[in-house]
Amino acid sequence: MSMFFSEFFVFFLASLLTLILTYFKVSTNTLQQIIAFLLAVLLIFSSRVVFSRSPKIQGLKAHYILLFLTASFVQLLVISTGGFYSPFLIVLHLYTLGSSFLLNSRSSLSFLVLSVALLVMNILLNSQMLALFQDDPGTVLLYFVSFVVVIPLAQFLMYTYHIKDTISKILKEYIQIGEKREESILQGLSEIVVVTDKNLTVISVNESAEKSLGVNAAGIIGKSLLAAVPLKDEAKNPIKAEALSADKVIADKTTRIIQGLLFQFKSDTQPRRVIVQARPITDSDGEVNQIVFIINDALISDSWQRHSDLEQSRAKFRSLAENLTKSLLGSKLNDKALWAELLVNIEEDLLTAQEIEDHLIKKIISFQDVAFMAKEIVSSKQQLASGLGIYLNFVLPKEEIAENALLSLAESDFPKEALPVSGFTIPTDKKWLEEVLKKAVDLFLLLASEKSGTKVQLAVIKQGDKAIIISLSCPYPPLDPRQQTELFTQYYGSLQTTTNLKLGSGLEGFIIKSVTSQLNIPLTVKVADSPPCLVLELSLAKVAPNTLDTTHEVVSQ
Repeated sequence: MSMFFSEFFVFFLASLLTLILTYFKVSTNTLQQIIAFLLAVLLIFSSRVVFSRSPKIQGLKAHYILLFLTASFVQLLVISTGGFYSPFLIVLHLYTLGSSFLLNSRSSLSFLVLSVALLVMNILLNSQMLALFQDDPGTVLLYFVSFVVVIPLAQFLMYTYHIKDTISKILKEYIQIGEKREESILQGLSEIVVVTDKNLTVISVNESAEKSLGVNAAGIIGKSLLAAVPLKDEAKNPIKAEALSADKVIADKTTRIIQGLLFQFKSDTQPRRVIVQARPITDSDGEVNQIVFIINDALISDSWQRHSDLEQSRAKFRSLAENLTKSLLGSKLNDKALWAELLVNIEEDLLTAQEIEDHLIKKIISFQDVAFMAKEIVSSKQQLASGLGIYLNFVLPKEEIAENALLSLAESDFPKEALPVSGFTIPTDKKWLEEVLKKAVDLFLLLASEKSGTKVQLAVIKQGDKAIIISLSCPYPPLDPRQQTELFTQYYGSLQTTTNLKLGSGLEGFIIKSVTSQLNIPLTVKVADSPPCLVLELSLAKVAPNTLDTTHEVVSQ
């Protein structure tokens, strides 16, 4: 609305200027000189500034200056050459239609109304024009009707133009979002993805391909696929292009899966058995113009058979699911919520263990408030703790007044982006640190559940400016060194039969140890004497941002 009033005011000033020159009967020669001057200024000014609205102040000034100059030029041109009888009268129509595209219908119509009023005033102030009007009023009325016709035409054109412009912008944004999404998905895949043309010349590769091959994209693109990605048969001999079934993919337009191939990743010392999927990409005519090759060391359909070491957890998952179903059908058990929680934990642990065994674990670094993270995890585990009859608490030293206040703000409706930087903020991988903390809490809750009413405590302690210690403790009988080691093995060895760790998936400790060792997070377990309790500690370094390597990648063995 404010933009419309501003544009109306500019048109009013231009009309007022023309009216003043008409009122004082400025000669035609002088008017023509003024018009020539305005034209010269317009040519110079418009060569540097594009006629459009801009959110910047400088752009708005240029916008209004151009409006004033063009409106004054058009009105003076028509008035100086005869007003309603001017051969340039159509310029007013064209200017109205043009401004409806660049501005809006209200602004363009305000210019038209002011111009018609100016033409009427010109007749009243000029005796010669008044005499012509009195002799032939029909001509003027006919011209007036032409202005009326312009109004719906301007509105229609403006409406059509802006609809097409809006649709164009939406489609452009949709395409850009789609391209970014596809690029993000492609780059985020741990599998090697190589796109080639029909002749198997590499067009593009994803980040995993660059790292697995040990070269950047520029060193791969333009090469033959088999020259860039040296695949071998089971006898370790280089394969030929025919082995990739590219001709069949192009002819049938179907995906082919090629097995029995070997590929040596940069991180490996020996070639690894891989599966290659060749997928066709068609153009608008339905013809195959590109082929996507996906190289993976694991078949999704065979994932269960490859993880025979996880069969014990899968059997427990099925058993719990059957028991839960029976309890929901009429049993008087009161621990249905606990059973459901344990069931969910086992399923999550299975998926996490498969991910650790199957894929490269990428260390994606971001700055995280570990105190807030720990508090959220404690809150999310309260249902499990309650079902096991355990009190689970989050503890922050009392002297950390600022952090306690910050945690309260973070849990309120206070804008997260306006929160100050926490003293407990460190560079870490958010996903995997959260996974370690969740599994550590699960582990200690299961250990402590043999005695109802036991307290498990998760504490976050700042160790100067060097590190932050996350400490998890529970009053549990001392474990000897062998048993402490068994905490981080699959199914816990002898502890599975002597403790309530048998209620879990058996993978909690394995996940903790795998992730912390691969991400270089120091992990210690000790037995405190007073009071007697088991303590697990994670030491997280507070590394300066400028020394942080966010491209580090940890290879899962």
